[in-house]
Amino acid sequence: MSGDVKSTDFVIVREFDAPRELLWQCFTQPDRMKEWWGPKGSTTVSLQMDLRVGGTNLGAITAALARLLERYGAAALQDAILEALLRDVPHPNAVRLALERQREQQGGEPPVAIVMPAHVRDRDAPVRPHALETYDQLKDQHDATRSDD
Repeated sequence: MSGDVKSTDFVIVREFDAPRELLWQCFTQPDRMKEWWGPKGSTTVSLQMDLRVGGTNLGAITAALARLLERYGAAALQDAILEALLRDVPHPNAVRLALERQREQQGGEPPVAIVMPAHVRDRDAPVRPHALETYDQLKDQHDATRSDD
């Protein structure tokens, strides 16, 4: 297997002392998956699976929404879910974007503050765009050369 792995891949291998058929059931049957899904102490209320290519696993979606609930609170999350559903995009990313839009409209701080050390802040300078005429001239020269061919 190590010969098939690219240097940028991250592989986790776990061995189970259980029959292959039981493991398959634990990963493909919602009732079995609910027994072990999520962090210790959590409860999976609903779990739906579509094992077809491109299908969804609502267990992962539930976990993402639980993290958003913890970060933003129930009222904001409910509003964001309704907005995502009204836009016909029932996905955690749409909910996350709606929550961010609400936060920005209310002038709230980002949920995670990034504090830069003073030495990094001091050396950073605003990026100033330069004139693009040089690129236009190079393009014109290139186009002229190609038309001569």
